[in-house]
Amino acid sequence: MLAAEGHVHKRQRRVATPAFSVQNMRALVPLVFRKGNQLMDRWMDMIIQGQAGDAKPLKNGVRIDVCHWISRATFDVIGLAGWPIFLEFATNLNSGPQASTTTSTP
Repeated sequence: MLAAEGHVHKRQRRVATPAFSVQNMRALVPLVFRKGNQLMDRWMDMIIQGQAGDAKPLKNGVRIDVCHWISRATFDVIGLAGWPIFLEFATNLNSGPQASTTTSTP
């Protein structure tokens, strides 16, 4: 959809629009909050352990690359919202393109 133009883009937008209705977005709120809480727990663990992945510890704490972790959490939410896929990017620094599928609902 990002690269489409003209009539193709219009058709793709029309097909995708129902997925972004207010009702569907409201249904995602618990998922987003749950992932946010998992991310907070991960950050707290990193602070307690005095390490932030590949970042160097600071004299009085650790530096956390928030943009990096928010991006990972966003991919987790997209994976869970669109498909029953648990990517766990936001909680596992070493997770990569591998994903585990499940038939349970998010």
